[in-house]
Amino acid sequence: MASLLSRFIRANRALCARLEPHLPQARLNISLHYELTVAEHMRRLTPGSIVVDAGGGRKCCYAEYKPEGIEIVAADVSGEELSLNKEADRGVVADVSTRLPFADSSVDIVTSKHLLEHLPDISRFVAESHRVLKPGGLFASLLPSRYALFAILSRLLPDSARENLVHRLVAETDETHRFHTYYDRCYAGALEHVLVDAGFEIVELVPGYYGAGYFSFSFPLWLAVVGWELATMLFGCRNLAASVMVAARKRTS
Repeated sequence: MASLLSRFIRANRALCARLEPHLPQARLNISLHYELTVAEHMRRLTPGSIVVDAGGGRKCCYAEYKPEGIEIVAADVSGEELSLNKEADRGVVADVSTRLPFADSSVDIVTSKHLLEHLPDISRFVAESHRVLKPGGLFASLLPSRYALFAILSRLLPDSARENLVHRLVAETDETHRFHTYYDRCYAGALEHVLVDAGFEIVELVPGYYGAGYFSFSFPLWLAVVGWELATMLFGCRNLAASVMVAARKRTS
């Protein structure tokens, strides 16, 4: 029975993968866009500058773009995860949901990828980022959106059931831990307000409308989600997008 289910899922995934490149909403690789945005701003830094990867864990996705003389510091609540991180220059164990362990105005860029949805109060992290950033410093974040269909499903399921389901359907997540999700103000409009209220000016806010890959284990379900996402994109419903990439600069005055 398990073998039959595995074959069914593989066949459905293969069909979805063949069609995915032809979807208008899948043309933007928002993860790559985030990496290249951080890379662009790192290139403008002078040697000795510090880039903080908050919630950095075991991997830094933009480390390959780091110029000579720039230091990437991964900050994460899990020392075990940080011990696996070979891409950051150093790691700092810290609960970034409450405090970033850096002095005021000492950091050039604060980044986070798939972190904000796990914070019970994103305004605390945004305020801490503002505190540690130098005037003109950059805040960059990539996160799934609160009203994406997979995010709604995530909040409906207990943590243990959600983790088991993800591990069963996505083989490459077998050895990863799925942290609790809050999705506090994790959508474009609310995120923009939090950043502006904290003293940032928005440089770029990009909604990503493709998240149907989470449902590719079932082609009919995937197709239904694809239709929904295409409609939200065509009508410009950025608060209903699957993900959000934002870059904001700390005001200099």
